[in-house]
Amino acid sequence: SLGIAKRRANTIARTETHKITQQIADYRAEEVGLTEGIWRAMMDNRTSTQHARFNGKTFNLKKGLWDPKTRSWNWPGRRPNCRCYTEYVIPED
Repeated sequence: SLGIAKRRANTIARTETHKITQQIADYRAEEVGLTEGIWRAMMDNRTSTQHARFNGKTFNLKKGLWDPKTRSWNWPGRRPNCRCYTEYVIPED
């Protein structure tokens, strides 16, 4: 049972670190006036089907990406074991 607890602790630590890093990056992007991002998934055998569907989709940084199948808002890097990230859209002014 100790091995399971250690694995679980590692999953939580990895998830929370990636999540806060992504949230800080989103906040910094919003601070400089960016409003949109593109969902980027790793697209390997560990990528969930949901996140593979999101790959390449543009979303509002504040609202996230709506998934009609789960009826929920989603942001890259905020689910357990998620390795997705945001590619920020820079306007061509």
